[in-house]
Amino acid sequence: QAAIARGVPRKEMFITTKINDRTISSGAERITSVLERELADFQIDYFDLVLLHSPTPFIPIGQPPEEAWAELRQDAWRTLSAAKKKGLVRNIGVSNFDINHLEEIVAIEAETSPIATNQFMLNPFSPSYAFKIAEWCQAHNIVVIAHSSLGGLMKHQVEAAGAAIKAIAAKHDSLKTTTQVLLKWALQRGFVVIPGSGNPAHQASNLAIYEAQLSDSEMASL
Repeated sequence: QAAIARGVPRKEMFITTKINDRTISSGAERITSVLERELADFQIDYFDLVLLHSPTPFIPIGQPPEEAWAELRQDAWRTLSAAKKKGLVRNIGVSNFDINHLEEIVAIEAETSPIATNQFMLNPFSPSYAFKIAEWCQAHNIVVIAHSSLGGLMKHQVEAAGAAIKAIAAKHDSLKTTTQVLLKWALQRGFVVIPGSGNPAHQASNLAIYEAQLSDSEMASL
């Protein structure tokens, strides 16, 4: 709203929201009402991207049993697909979905919209299964959005590898920080990154990574 008030055109914004697990388990009517309420709160006509936040409940207390969730996920996807047809949403995707969860949605793609993206934690220190999910997504034309691409919960691993990462940065004129190297690594792997900053200096630093190219050996070492 502040950006719109400053005169930033809507077409220059990319606005994303998520449907949480409690809403997913509440059914289609609840999902639709949440979308409509959030559109009204944002004072916009559509979302650029809506994600199903989780394939399973974060806290199972008071939630449907595990065996009910496959149907809930598919019903939620049908609801988002209907919202897209109405023009309330431009793209629909998922977050934190494993390959088996993704396959469930792909199985009903003939009657729904395709998965635009899967957003999940991904950085050089992520476990091997995360990279298998990323490979599966890319093979199926699903955009990978890497959240916590700077380490997130794995900050201690990043700190332990700090000297090696800074040594890579030192070889490039436009890379000065660990942050820049990790962002560049993700981009070169074909992942979308979502760093956020209101600091112009940090924004310029993030954009500077496009002036660099990590070598094959540097990518392998990361």
